Amino acid sequence: LKIEELKCKAQAGEVDLFFFDESGFSLTPSVPYAWQPKGKTLAIPTSASRRINVLGWLNWAQNSLKSILIDGTVNADCVIASIDHWYQNVDQETWIVLDNASIHRSRKFKEKMIQWRSRKINVLFLPTYSPELNPIEMVWRFIKYQWLPFSSYLSLTNLNNHLSEILANYGEKYLITFT
Repeated sequence: LKIEELKCKAQAGEVDLFFFDESGFSLTPSVPYAWQPKGKTLAIPTSASRRINVLGWLNWAQNSLKSILIDGTVNADCVIASIDHWYQNVDQETWIVLDNASIHRSRKFKEKMIQWRSRKINVLFLPTYSPELNPIEMVWRFIKYQWLPFSSYLSLTNLNNHLSEILANYGEKYLITFT
């Protein structure tokens, strides 16, 4: 099946469709550009820190987000465990669309895909180097470039709190309308 077919089936309630991805956040802010008066310096708080990794599943039909914050490295075991956690009971055919990251193409992940298929959970890989086809990438961009306030970068605690608040309120206070 192609992505557009899956989107139509999801909108009709025939399948559940989730777009999955991982993203990392640290105390180095993501600032694409900033305006400042000529001759003035714009000070943005920044420091080296460990990363807060997020695994996210964007439900296409409901435009809702499930996420898990990970303190540490994201590997195939972590992704497998999170899919097993979120999809314990599947009522109808479910599709998870994801990129071609090495952790998604690992032997462990491929073996698990066989088990998932028997439980009506299917995995669809995006074409290589095509993040624009994964709408959850837009969610990460909005979080990094628009929704996280500068005060998030004052401490890891602030970053964790703001990030948790945004993820918990996606679909209500924080929302992207996909066309």
